[in-house]
Amino acid sequence: MRQALPPSSSRLLFLGSCTLVASIPLVLLALRLPATSTFLQRAVDRASGRTKEKKQRPRALPPASLHVHVALKGVTVRESDIVLLRSLLHPSITLTHGDEVDPLTQVLVANFPSKELLARLAPTLRALIFPFAGVPLPFLAHCATVHPHLSVHNLHHNAPPTAEMGLTLLLAAAKCLLPADAQLRRGDWRAGGGPSLNVTMREEAAGQLILEGKQALILGYGEVGRRLAQSCLGLGMTVKAMRRTGGRGGGREGGREGGAVEMVGKEGWREELPRTTALLLALPGTASTENLVGESELRLLPKEAVVVNVGRGTAVHEEGLYKVLTEGRIHGAGLDVWWQYPTEHEPHMPPSRFPFHELPNVVMSPHRAGAAGVGESETRRMEALAALINDGWQGGKEGGKEGGAMRNRVWVDRGY
Repeated sequence: MRQALPPSSSRLLFLGSCTLVASIPLVLLALRLPATSTFLQRAVDRASGRTKEKKQRPRALPPASLHVHVALKGVTVRESDIVLLRSLLHPSITLTHGDEVDPLTQVLVANFPSKELLARLAPTLRALIFPFAGVPLPFLAHCATVHPHLSVHNLHHNAPPTAEMGLTLLLAAAKCLLPADAQLRRGDWRAGGGPSLNVTMREEAAGQLILEGKQALILGYGEVGRRLAQSCLGLGMTVKAMRRTGGRGGGREGGREGGAVEMVGKEGWREELPRTTALLLALPGTASTENLVGESELRLLPKEAVVVNVGRGTAVHEEGLYKVLTEGRIHGAGLDVWWQYPTEHEPHMPPSRFPFHELPNVVMSPHRAGAAGVGESETRRMEALAALINDGWQGGKEGGKEGGAMRNRVWVDRGY
């Protein structure tokens, strides 16, 4: 005969059965829904007094830093310039300078980086910035073959003073200013042509040109060329221009003075030479621009023409220009760029194989149009450099790659 359980045991058995039955749906649900299983486990843990440490959310990583190094050879970098540059850069950008270059440098600012330095920095170097407009062709050729991944850039902070020098050379040559200055310093007034002077003196004075109403042709319509165009429009000249990238021409661009600049094609510019009084060059030194203006082009110019070059000397045929100036075939020339430059071993190198210095119709300037070393110009250089790096930094972050995109890209295959 089955023995009856005590009342207390019956109640415990009943509650246990109810708990077991009630838990079956929950177990089945837990097997199907992992999240519910986690919830149940937490409930069991709480019921049992066990607690787990609260899971920490991963902390947001700070933005990756960009390492920029400034290494300029043969240039005295003022400490105030470095202080200014550092103050203008994004806080995430680290700046160092000097001859010792950190191997983790990502952006190098240099004027004459050696092949050995570039090879050592290759694993981390993303961009190279030349802190001026022109980039040496041999260096670009080396980058194209050995470092094709390297992004090369330059600065155009010196475009305003370069254009100002171009205008200065044009006016000085057109007005025969230097010969007149030299004569007056000797008490010789013949270049004046005043009403009290004789006929011979007036004939000498007739050598200076009036530019208003004449045509200016600008080869190289970049940062400098545009500013030269505005200046010529302000003088009342008709202005035509050729871009390096060319095209068929025929378009027009407005100028600040209300006039318009007519664009001509890469071949059509030669047709404008017989009508051109001021031929202004602001071209880079590339294989495609070497001797672009040859002797045959120079002889197409009218006798009153003035040639001004603030780009690269190699764009004009050296001997051809000397010949037409010596023969009096054109009025004159104003040159800030040349064919020969001083070296460490020959600091007194003449600017040409030909004696341009003997010609009274040539205004000579020792490649000073960019105002290098002038305090204000160096401040502008640092401001432009900071803007370039910051823009590249921000643009790269937005594109998901820090330090990626920067303006003023130099295309190594084109040479500019």
